[in-house]
Amino acid sequence: MAPWRTGLLLLALVGGAQAQLAQPLQQLREDASPQALERFFGEQRFPLRERLANGDWRITFVWRAAPGEGDTRLLWPAPGVNTRRLEELGVAGIRYLSLEVPAGLRASYRFASDLPAFDGLPRERIRQLMHAQARPDPLNPTPPLYERQADGEPLQAVSLLELPGAVAQPWLQPATTGQAGHSQRLHWRSEILGNSRPLTLYTPPGYQAERAYPLLILFDEHAYTAQVPTAAILDNLIAAGKIPPLLAVMLSNPSRDSRQRDLACNPLFADALAHELLPWLEARHRLSDRPGKRILAGSSYGGLAAACAAFLYPQHFGAVLSQSGSFWWGPKGEAQWLTRQLREMPRLPLRFYLDAGLLEQADAQGILGSTRTLRQVLCDKDYPVAYQEFAGGHDYAVWRGTLADGLQALLGAPPLRLQGCRANAAP
Repeated sequence: MAPWRTGLLLLALVGGAQAQLAQPLQQLREDASPQALERFFGEQRFPLRERLANGDWRITFVWRAAPGEGDTRLLWPAPGVNTRRLEELGVAGIRYLSLEVPAGLRASYRFASDLPAFDGLPRERIRQLMHAQARPDPLNPTPPLYERQADGEPLQAVSLLELPGAVAQPWLQPATTGQAGHSQRLHWRSEILGNSRPLTLYTPPGYQAERAYPLLILFDEHAYTAQVPTAAILDNLIAAGKIPPLLAVMLSNPSRDSRQRDLACNPLFADALAHELLPWLEARHRLSDRPGKRILAGSSYGGLAAACAAFLYPQHFGAVLSQSGSFWWGPKGEAQWLTRQLREMPRLPLRFYLDAGLLEQADAQGILGSTRTLRQVLCDKDYPVAYQEFAGGHDYAVWRGTLADGLQALLGAPPLRLQGCRANAAP
């Protein structure tokens, strides 16, 4: 079994002087004539890719720098590689970086170029420089994706890499006329939190005011209306009979600071969801009174927040959909706090969908490692769990597909690739 399948290998760097150079680049070193350069840029598929004997792939990113241009670095959804500097080929300003990745990979990425040396710079300054200079790969012919870093910020193009075997994402295209629900932007004020915030409210096609609907609450509205086409996914799943018609709320963050504060297992945020947002919605729409039909969902810190709020209010929210949840988190350095609470407390009436990427960190302080631990604890306590590990990283390019998997697992029939609590067992 390949190492990445067990999480022992997050991502192997094979760029640099000690690694085997991709054959097209080696050929350029041997023949850098204008004709060879024209053939290289006209005939190669970028990023360069090579299938390895063990079934993995070697991917080589290529950037052509202008004379005097500063460093070029890769924005990549995996620790240890994100912000990695591209190497100089020594031919026509070409820079490159090679990575070994698992088959079936799907990942978004960008380059940041003309950067200063990062030696001694604080982490936040590096982040600012990278994002200020970030741009998609001009050599990648795949249509880009678009993302928004925070509420109110403009959409930015990101490049997409999909390798053979990448799991299909069949639910993303806008629904046809008559099969689309309705989305509207509203404002909700929380007295508990002392702020107000926009939200997007989705009602399904054929909405009937007298009908009681299941409820989905998703955190990070900016992502689940831009990077993830949530409304289209819901429309398509409903039209195909994969999930029942439901109401969905995509809840925004008033600021970056409030996101960190609210989503890190903040009990006041859970109080606001249960005692303010839920009544606010019930005053406008009929909702199912079954907690199992009320799903809290999110990615990264949003996945952690979904699980924490359901843990505190299982009588209100009975289902958790977590995409690469930050379950490593704990107050004052107490790692994996929520997992310990769930281990020590009697079993609650909750159901879970969990996922994490093979490129995410596999130790106790990482997303993959802490999600694996949480899954095991939940299984030991006989919680219903649907679980998958995907060939990718911390990345909406993947989460826009696995959102549909989680919804089907919690509201319908789970896709066959999902696992339950026994290896290769359906949830």
